[in-house]
Amino acid sequence: MMYLILAITSTITYYFYTYLSVYFLKDHAEMRSYGNISLGICMVMSSMLVLFSRQFVFETYISYLFMLLVMFISFKIIYKISSTLAAYATVRHVFYFYTVRGFVFGMYSLLSGIPIRLIASGSMSDMISFQTTCIFVIILFLMLQRYSVTTARIQALFRNTDQVLFVTVTKLSLGFYLTIVGFGSRYTANDQWFTLMYLFTCVVVMGVAAIVVANSVRSCEALEYEKQTVALQKQLDMQVKHYKSYQVYTQSFREFRHDYKNTLSTINALLRKNDYETAIHILDEMGVQMSDGLTTHPTYSNDSLLDAIMQEFANTCNNEGITFECMLYCDQTVALTELEVVRIFTNLLKNAHEATLMLPEEQRFIKVKSKLRDHWIDVMISNRFDGNYHENLESTKTTDKGSRGLGFKIVRKTIEQLGGIANWSVDGDVFKVVMNFPRDHTTEA
Repeated sequence: MMYLILAITSTITYYFYTYLSVYFLKDHAEMRSYGNISLGICMVMSSMLVLFSRQFVFETYISYLFMLLVMFISFKIIYKISSTLAAYATVRHVFYFYTVRGFVFGMYSLLSGIPIRLIASGSMSDMISFQTTCIFVIILFLMLQRYSVTTARIQALFRNTDQVLFVTVTKLSLGFYLTIVGFGSRYTANDQWFTLMYLFTCVVVMGVAAIVVANSVRSCEALEYEKQTVALQKQLDMQVKHYKSYQVYTQSFREFRHDYKNTLSTINALLRKNDYETAIHILDEMGVQMSDGLTTHPTYSNDSLLDAIMQEFANTCNNEGITFECMLYCDQTVALTELEVVRIFTNLLKNAHEATLMLPEEQRFIKVKSKLRDHWIDVMISNRFDGNYHENLESTKTTDKGSRGLGFKIVRKTIEQLGGIANWSVDGDVFKVVMNFPRDHTTEA
């Protein structure tokens, strides 16, 4: 009876751990329409794997490999994710389970005096260990998710593909090492010494894995901070250039104003003498000088920061033979911070610029336009490109990797966090990004 109760409760707790492990990705990836059904199939497959492992007395490393395979397939059919992200989630799930399992086996052996090699072969001891493992791994999972590897920190890690691969390979290697050490239990005569060594190995493996994850997350956070610093530096540079261009405009206007005052007195004297022809001639000359001498300052946006960004980008396009058109409206009803404005528009404009450079000079163009509605501001950035793109677009440049720039997916997520919408489409050889920013009229003065 006790065995049956343990079998039922251990199955339930293992299902719950699988559920937590799978739904850990819901904040980082899109679930497929049949994702919940796939999750149910995943749980059944995992149960069958555990059952077969006990029935046919599989070696630990064989069960380890089978569980990796089952969970990898499960993550791929439940979520729309890359193989790298699926591998990370798979190794995370299996690594937690097997390291806690090894720790439980070691403690059980130490307290009961039963050799580790006999725990798995005994039906009751194996079931108790499995139940304890499931409970402890759930506690560990929840504690890590709440206090250490939080959603925000794991998102920073996922934005760096190289670090994700590093953590995945390291955990996979440590897990294999632990299973190989466990396999050696049958080849040692001193069971107590092996139990202590195995327990110590479990602690070391978990400690090394924790250090690796923490270091990778810190590295990714430092990289994110560096990117933000660079973005702020670019913002400052653009605003300084914008200010200098206004200085030139203001200086030329002052010069015209000075000449205008001197000339006005002359015109006044001519009019008093009824010399209208000379006065008209001087006014005509003033008009010509004003159009030739007064520096023009095109305005691309009513927002000073956006205008500075567009001014800088217009200069870049002008130097590289790209036709650039922009009329962009924005106001305080859109809840974007200055850093978000810089990150969104500089990233998308950079992608458009790089894609346009792939074309002959006479075909290059980039257009930015906006449309004001009652509750939305619609912004569209369009550019001609060579026709090559990925359906799972990270950016408008097909050679971009996940660690370069924000990428369109990150831009989309930033806008969606505001309650907006961002989409892209292709119309022949023209690539279009459409962003819909919600307006909050309560912020209006």
